[in-house]
Amino acid sequence: MKSINSAKITGIAIVAAIGAMTTLAFANPPSPTQQKVNAVEYSNNTLLVQLADGSNYVGSTSAPAPCTSASVDTLKVWASQAQAALLSGHTLKIYYTNCNSTPFINTIDIWNN
Repeated sequence: MKSINSAKITGIAIVAAIGAMTTLAFANPPSPTQQKVNAVEYSNNTLLVQLADGSNYVGSTSAPAPCTSASVDTLKVWASQAQAALLSGHTLKIYYTNCNSTPFINTIDIWNN
């Protein structure tokens, strides 16, 4: 019985250690921002969403490391969400990762406020 409990504790410790290492390895965690939209621009597989404070957020099919590139279909969905927020006056919540001082979009949510 003791060996089973020891194995469980060892397993839990290993999982916790791996979780801590992966958290520490993620150098640029996404930072959400939520504002109204000023402008939406799509050109050459790149989406630019400008928020009310003038800050620009980018989605691209060729983002630099460690940012994640998005598919063209994902960029079109994000563009539709941003346009919907712009036209309705709703806010967008954008989760992003900074790469070379440029905030690259990870996820976009539309908020009803």
